[in-house]
Amino acid sequence: MDDKTNEIKVSNKYRNFLISGIGRILLTRITSVIYIILLVRYVPLVLQDYMIIINNFLGISATIGLFGIGYSLTQKKISTNVANDDYYKIIYTIFILGSPINVISVFIIKLYVEISNLDLILLIFTSLFNYSLFLIYVLNDGLIKSELTILAKTIYSVLNSLLVPTFFIIFDSFNSILLAWNFSMLIALISSFRTIKNILVHLKFDFNNTKPIIKFGFPVYLTSLLTIVSQRLDTFILYLFYETGETSQYYWVLRIAQVCQELFFSIFTGLFPILTKIFSRNNHLHYNNVVNSFLRVINFSSVYFFGILIVSSEIIIRYILGYEEIIYYTIIKYAFLAYILSAIAQILITSSLAQGKTKTISIGSIISNLVRTISLLLFYNTGPMVFVIILVFQQIILSSYYIFAKRSILSFNTQFFRNFIYLGLLITITFFVPQGATLFQSILYLIIYLFSTIFLGYIIKPLSKNDLENISNIIGDRFNKSNKILKKIFTN
Repeated sequence: MDDKTNEIKVSNKYRNFLISGIGRILLTRITSVIYIILLVRYVPLVLQDYMIIINNFLGISATIGLFGIGYSLTQKKISTNVANDDYYKIIYTIFILGSPINVISVFIIKLYVEISNLDLILLIFTSLFNYSLFLIYVLNDGLIKSELTILAKTIYSVLNSLLVPTFFIIFDSFNSILLAWNFSMLIALISSFRTIKNILVHLKFDFNNTKPIIKFGFPVYLTSLLTIVSQRLDTFILYLFYETGETSQYYWVLRIAQVCQELFFSIFTGLFPILTKIFSRNNHLHYNNVVNSFLRVINFSSVYFFGILIVSSEIIIRYILGYEEIIYYTIIKYAFLAYILSAIAQILITSSLAQGKTKTISIGSIISNLVRTISLLLFYNTGPMVFVIILVFQQIILSSYYIFAKRSILSFNTQFFRNFIYLGLLITITFFVPQGATLFQSILYLIIYLFSTIFLGYIIKPLSKNDLENISNIIGDRFNKSNKILKKIFTN
């Protein structure tokens, strides 16, 4: 079987990943939006703050307790013939080492959150269930059983989104929220029953095999720790130094933006293997050509997707979150801008992974997260508006770094600059939309923006016919009709 045939087979898998990925993300994100709508309307602000801070602490403690084995297990499985039995022993060993860290984190949480003794007991179970889920995700991925991880994550996300507001509306207490978390996590764990059963069969503390796994992934471990702390630092600052409710209101605005980002970023689902297969053919000219096409199409798509959301930001904030303060309209606009820039970085990160250049990714992550962390600490007293501007600044640095780091495969030709000029002009237009608009005015601005995208696209020509052909070869012939329309308007 030749390389071209292999590439076609991987392309077919990419299309399947894309369809299943979008379906799963649609399900989980729709339930997430329902979750947010119910929480902001029925749960008091102080309890919303508690939920966010506890989630952040549990995320950090679980990441600390993993010791970086997620990357190590997957790499070892791909590159060696390590027996599955050893993986189960390693996971058990990590659980024994990491569980005390996750229990201690609960007592640290108690220093900052007012909870009863019953809440404390429930929270210990929550922390251990959460940590166990993280380990199960890592083990399934390490055994190349990602479909089990996807299933568990989907079950947890959907159940959590439905049960937390339901339990609170019925029982009206904080421990009902903790019960809903525990129940959702327990069901998600049961969905990986076979994996857990194999761990129980191999209950042996095996530090000799675990130590090299931890050592192998230690650089990635440090990077992931820096990333997760940097991502959560703004909410910690708001909780410690600002009034009750500011943490949750800021968090939910960014969470809505993140839900939209996750939906758009589903296009990256399964892209890594297809780029890896193309790169493995040693036809670097073709590989570079495909990456450049993806970059331009991603830019074009993101400014459409997030541009529409920026123009519609008041509708989103007013009707989903029920907030009337103008500052939240502005915050979500800047969050969407950050995700446009993030899309640029993401396609270049994926291409680096396909080439095996993990050092490039680590350097970019460390630089951007250090900049964000230091900036948040320096400007901790300036408020949420500055915090989201720092997020935009971080993404500018990250995307600029990757454009520089990947300069050897990027084509800095006329088409490249046309694409980025188109991107910049449309972003500028979105920020000229006046605030305080009525529903009718918002719809009118949206129509004007869509007309602007077509008019500027016809003038600037941000895409090339080659871009659309490359993407069509990967996504499939079913998109040919839309490609014909795109070629007429947006290409030379």
